[in-house]
Amino acid sequence: MVENNKKWFAGLEALRGLLFILIFLSHSGSFITSYGLWGGAAVSTFFIMGGFLSGYKYRYHDVNIFNECIFNLWKKIKKFYPLYFIMLLVAALGLNKGSLKVFVENLLLVQSWFGRESALSFNWISWFLSSIMFCYLIDPIINRLSNRIEDKEYKFLFVFVALLIGFECIFSYIWRGNAEPDSNGYYVLYLSPYARLIDYSIGIIVGKIYRNTTVEINENTSTLFEGLALLIYIFILAIGDHIPYNIKATTIWAVPSIVIVILFANSNGRIAKWCASNNFLRYLGKRSFELFLIHRMVLVFFERFACSPISVLSSFIVSILAAETYRSMEKLVKKMIKIRKKSSLW
Repeated sequence: MVENNKKWFAGLEALRGLLFILIFLSHSGSFITSYGLWGGAAVSTFFIMGGFLSGYKYRYHDVNIFNECIFNLWKKIKKFYPLYFIMLLVAALGLNKGSLKVFVENLLLVQSWFGRESALSFNWISWFLSSIMFCYLIDPIINRLSNRIEDKEYKFLFVFVALLIGFECIFSYIWRGNAEPDSNGYYVLYLSPYARLIDYSIGIIVGKIYRNTTVEINENTSTLFEGLALLIYIFILAIGDHIPYNIKATTIWAVPSIVIVILFANSNGRIAKWCASNNFLRYLGKRSFELFLIHRMVLVFFERFACSPISVLSSFIVSILAAETYRSMEKLVKKMIKIRKKSSLW
């Protein structure tokens, strides 16, 4: 097991950057990729990675469980909500897709909790934030339950991972033939926070298994596993059009996502090491929330003129510039608030 150090965080930061690139490409036009497949892979890995980080770092807090749930939600949401609110207003003024009721649901970040139409309204990619917010709310409960198992015999956690993957397979089977992008099955399997909580919970438990594992994997073996995982990803993406939607929505990505997250957390192989040392990928990882919220609206703007590789590259660059502009303005506002608070004390 690798301790909680800079190398460990660097690998997962780089992975976030890679996942954002996949999501960006999946939203950028059918001339690059088939509908949603690259994004589907990235989204599943994001949920598992989020749970993994939480499970790895979680320690029991001697506070009321309700208070812990609310505090955890607030701690997470305050990081991205100001920009989320700005992009919601931009989408409401520019696209105007949704009723007042749906706008309020978006305002409260609960749009993905109430069905497909609400989930894909206004800045529709924000369904991801709505669903992961639900996971943040339930997070302390899952962590406390899995900690109890971990304290008694952590090897039982492997059984729970297998059971959760089994549940995903059952849901996938139930919605077979009814999981196309415009169907209820697509909402249940891909968009809903209730299904995504399974991915997040898998990540939490895998994070606890990882922190209890003392087996070290050498560089050559890690590189071999990284190469195999990469080949599996490429193979699935290559045959994606022939995979039923109910399978490629979430189920097919569970095991590859677990492997990828562990390998990048460990960062012992040559591929993960290169990514962890790549400043641009780590930069994208650090700005992933801002870029995620901004990029779709930028793509919509550029698609009015043309849908080509040049417009996609322009959108990517503009998204980065917009994210940096927002971060600079955020720092300036925080600095002004801090100065005002100091002056008020005098």
